This record gives sequence, C-alpha cells and structure tokens, in this order.
Amino acid sequence: MLFATSNTKSVIDEMITLHTECYDIYLKIYATLFAENRGGLMGVFGSKKASASDLKLAQNSYEELLNASDALLKRLRAFESVLLATPQTKFDELMVASEPMTVAAETAAPAPEQKLYFRGELIEG
Repeated sequence: MLFATSNTKSVIDEMITLHTECYDIYLKIYATLFAENRGGLMGVFGSKKASASDLKLAQNSYEELLNASDALLKRLRAFESVLLATPQTKFDELMVASEPMTVAAETAAPAPEQKLYFRGELIEG
C-alpha cells in the first residue's frame, strides 16, 4: 500500500470502525457481568457473582474482542509501516500544500483598528 491522501482516509476510517467495534464488545462484556449489580464502585466490587450463563456469554464476547483487537492492531501496524516507509519529501509536500491557506490569511488587508470600551466608556490607549 502506497501512501496517498485518498486511501489514507479510508484506512483511518477502517481503524476507527475497528476501535468502535472493540469498545462496543467491551461494553457488552461489562453489561453482561455487572448489569444486575448495584451502581458505583459497589457494582464492580460487590459480592454478587455472575451466573454460569453470564460467564459463558462474557467469554464468547471476549473471544470476539480478541479477534477485533487483533484486526485493529494488524491495521495499525500496516499503516505504521506505510508511514515509516514514506519519504519525508512526501510529508513536506503536504505541508507546503497547506501553507498557502495560512500565508493568504497573513497577507490579507489588516483589520481596521478597533476601539476598546469598558462599561460603555471609550478607553484611550
């Protein structure tokens, strides 16, 4: 995969999707194990234990989490290797391409001097 701004957006979108999937699975595990317990810290450290069926559901979800996490890590490593293999000149070109926007703002006509007021009175400065 070569570095290009067009495919970078799709790769980042895919990483965001995988991260969201991991988070959703984690929430599913948490809800399975702690949903019926009291809220707050007592819900996490309470004495009520999860049932065998809840543990089985959580274990299945954990396997899904591992798969999604592995897919995310694989995508991150691939993207990292592409970025590391990209010559610095490519990044410099991107920086130069974005500079005219900032230079144009600096070369624009100066704003008219604004008068300063305090509680309706003009401040001489």
